[in-house]
Amino acid sequence: MATREKSGFLVDQYTNNKQFCRLRSGVFQVFRSAEGGKVNTISLAQASVSLHPDGELEIRSTSGAPGKDLLLQAADDEEAASWVDAVKREIESEAKKEQSSQHLMRNGTAMFKYNYSNSKRMRRQFWISEAGSELCWGKAKTDEDAKDVSKVDLRDCIGIIYGPMTTTFVRCAARREDPAWACFSLLFMGRTLDLACVGDTQVRAWFHGLQRLITRVGLSPAMPLVSDATFITQKARWKLTDDAHASGKTVRVHLIRSLKVMHSDAALQQQLAKLHEEGRRETAARLAQLQAQATKARPVSNGATKPRAVSLVTAGTAVDEALQAQVAHLTSRVRSLEKENQELRGVGAETVGSQVLRERVAELESQLARVDGDNERLAGKATNSAAASKELDHVLAKLQRAESDTARLTQELSSLQRASEDSHAALESSKLETSKVQALAESLQRELDARSDQGSSLQQEISKLSRDLSELQQEKLALQGQVKSLERDLTMSKQDLAAAQATVARSTKLQSVLQTSIQTLHAHAKAIRSTQAGIRSHCQTQVRSITDDFIPLRERLLGVVSDHNELNRRYVELFEERKKLHNLVLELKGNIRVFARCRPMKDHEKKDEPKGEKTISADSQDDTKLGVYSEVDQRRKWFDFDKAFLHGENQQQVFEEVKPLATSVLDGYNVCIFAYGQTGTGKTYTMEGPKEDPGLNTRCLQELFAIKRQRSATAETSVTISVTEIYNETIKDLLDSNKNKKLDVRIEKDGSVGVSNLVERQVDTVEDVQTSMNEASSNRSVAQTDMNEHSSRSHCIVTVKTVVEQKDPKCKYVGKLHLVDLAGSENTNRSGAKGKQMTEASNINKSLAALGDVMMSLQGKSEHVPYRNSKLTMMLKDSLGGDAKTLMIVQISPAQTSCVETLSSLNFASRARNVELGKAKKNVVKG
Repeated sequence: MATREKSGFLVDQYTNNKQFCRLRSGVFQVFRSAEGGKVNTISLAQASVSLHPDGELEIRSTSGAPGKDLLLQAADDEEAASWVDAVKREIESEAKKEQSSQHLMRNGTAMFKYNYSNSKRMRRQFWISEAGSELCWGKAKTDEDAKDVSKVDLRDCIGIIYGPMTTTFVRCAARREDPAWACFSLLFMGRTLDLACVGDTQVRAWFHGLQRLITRVGLSPAMPLVSDATFITQKARWKLTDDAHASGKTVRVHLIRSLKVMHSDAALQQQLAKLHEEGRRETAARLAQLQAQATKARPVSNGATKPRAVSLVTAGTAVDEALQAQVAHLTSRVRSLEKENQELRGVGAETVGSQVLRERVAELESQLARVDGDNERLAGKATNSAAASKELDHVLAKLQRAESDTARLTQELSSLQRASEDSHAALESSKLETSKVQALAESLQRELDARSDQGSSLQQEISKLSRDLSELQQEKLALQGQVKSLERDLTMSKQDLAAAQATVARSTKLQSVLQTSIQTLHAHAKAIRSTQAGIRSHCQTQVRSITDDFIPLRERLLGVVSDHNELNRRYVELFEERKKLHNLVLELKGNIRVFARCRPMKDHEKKDEPKGEKTISADSQDDTKLGVYSEVDQRRKWFDFDKAFLHGENQQQVFEEVKPLATSVLDGYNVCIFAYGQTGTGKTYTMEGPKEDPGLNTRCLQELFAIKRQRSATAETSVTISVTEIYNETIKDLLDSNKNKKLDVRIEKDGSVGVSNLVERQVDTVEDVQTSMNEASSNRSVAQTDMNEHSSRSHCIVTVKTVVEQKDPKCKYVGKLHLVDLAGSENTNRSGAKGKQMTEASNINKSLAALGDVMMSLQGKSEHVPYRNSKLTMMLKDSLGGDAKTLMIVQISPAQTSCVETLSSLNFASRARNVELGKAKKNVVKG
């Protein structure tokens, strides 16, 4: 049951000021006066109360917020006990509400979650973990450790706000389906969790329950709690705002029109008149109670006035004065309400019947509490069945009707002020009764004046003695401080004197020891000087001998250094010559050239690196070797390739090594450059690259255009480009918007490989190339996995065809350049691929396995090479098994967690490097 409001004057023992205190709806508020001026507020959901002798009561906050404790003095022990009982009842009521909300949150309810990234709204089941420190959600309530359950740690939460106030709700404002009063947000460092409940009971229980949990386990234990009354006020404000916006009006215009409609309701006016009469009777009863308190506070007959009685009379007089001031205020208020504009501006002021309306609102809160009780009983029986859900909906409907009654009576409270013109007669009657009370109070005052002189003089004397006592206490404290300071100085002086005496004694003893030592040292010094003179003579003789021998030794040392430098120079020359000869041998054999490139390490991968060993290391003397350390095998395996980029080389440095091979396409060669490796190792970065630092695709075409301009006087060059992807063993044209076009690989008459119905676009500038590449990139299939945020789900093949018509001698060179970005090989257990991504990963691994089979057959020089096992190997047939120049760039990860995949990629690359394709041939058409 909701507790009726309790208010009155109490004395703050810390400031000795009389203050107006009010207990309502689980909140204890302190004001400077009955008219307002809030000083302090304590939420009784986090408070304790205790009764002290002499009518003192202490209210202590348990939230940890500074400045929240109160020590108050009541008029007598009976009034103090009354206050303590009322506060305890409120504390017990708040505890029951908290138990109810905890029970509801542990059982779980359906709520809606708003996402910032995609502005979508998801329906999920939310509940609090058994430990009470985590908020969990999923499609259904299951075990907290289940894979499909998401959760946040409330110990990291810094606050909670009511209403659609965060950037997520602002972003989703146009698509938000839930009312504003059903929304709230949990605040974390750098992010928010934005939720919406179904029904008034749920949002009230979840908001109050979560804010209590946050103050108990979160990062803000001193966070002030939003009381139930404040929450209901904010909810009414949100509902009013939603209604106003729904009708296309501002809140002020909507409120004024609603008040005018209620003002014309005759039934409502009659009900307000009845409430006014009840308020008049309550005012009379209150005045009679004050008169009884004043009678009780009269002094004793022996002529000595007790201080407690004086304080009671003073308090009664103060209350009476407050009532007179309130009557005067109401009189002026009635006069000002004669004009309609003044009536509308004074909606929030207090009226004669405000006390009665507050009682009516308390009764509605009682009904609301009963509905909450029904909800508690239903929550205890709640299950996931459809029958329990219907019963809960019924309770929610009752709660909505109760809240509708609350809103209606709130509007009645506003209408009462405008109806005050009809209550002039009752007000005049109240004025007469007030005048009688004033006359009675004046009579009591005259009766007390005769005996107040003695009490006043005693009060003055007591005040003077109190001031003198305070001054003496201050002087005593000052003297005590001086005595303690002098005692500390004396103690330190004694310690310094003792230390000085000990130092003098040690100095005297040391002086005698030093005198003896000095005499001994003088004798030793004399002997040492004699010995030193002999040694100096011997050393000079030895130095002259060494100097004579040093000149020939220096000449021989310079000769050795010169020979060493010559050997180093010869070593470098021989090493470069060896590389050239090695590349020449590979070119004659037609071997597939292999480059290795390692991406930089990410921050989250560093914690798993083995201590004292790098996973990927390079040979400082040879840039073609790299080693891979396996923490499981406790050993390092070395690989030898044509070039290893392991030191963070940029895109331009990689292109400089590739450029001679790529530009040979203008000489009539078929060239294939493809990137291979596990997902997330940088294949797409190497081949495509970002706009500000492009990869091989753009750089190769830029170089082709530069050579085209240089040879423009002697040859005419045309360049065409086509971009395809192989997705789930289906070939797609990325430069054609027709997604239903069927493409297939065909073998041309000259033995070359082509694709039917493929768009081949003429390009003349780098801008044309960039436009085509951007269009192709936007059409390529990508997805997010646990190993790569933007994982390519297909093989992308950029085919560049060049035709160079030489003027003298007249001939034509036809070349083709394949730039292939293979999809990443992946371990589905690590990448977390599911459903559609699992199918994609299966087809990717299948095509890469087919590529490995082709490599094995070519290495073993088998008669049958299984090109037809995959669309990928069929398209690369004339590059892998023909007369083309082929370069493989194997991309690897530097992380120890990817060591198995790295070794697999490098082993494959080593086998590919041993494949001999035969010497490449030019495609030349004479005449």
